[in-house]
Amino acid sequence: LRNPPVRADASTRVRALIAGNLADAWPADRVARELAQSQATLRRRLAAEGTSLTQLLTDARMATALSLLQATTQPVAQVALTVGYESPSRFAVRFRHRFGFAPTAVRGHERNP
Repeated sequence: LRNPPVRADASTRVRALIAGNLADAWPADRVARELAQSQATLRRRLAAEGTSLTQLLTDARMATALSLLQATTQPVAQVALTVGYESPSRFAVRFRHRFGFAPTAVRGHERNP
């Protein structure tokens, strides 16, 4: 007997899709279309897994941003653009909210200690 192929869960498929280009906006209609399902089905499947498209995007962007800040010398503004934020200040606010410290603190030169 053969086991049926394992189909990745919705969140795994979304993560794989968006990982290729975090700078894109990734509206729900595009993600759903790329995964060959309706927006309602995408929302329902992600909700069943306890997540949402917004959460997955934020998680992927913040994880990548942290890695870039730790492993490269790219300016914070460039990291922000790379992970999909048009505004470095908005990125900094989201980063601080997520991790509890400013992006500049990752490199040891926080402005206001």
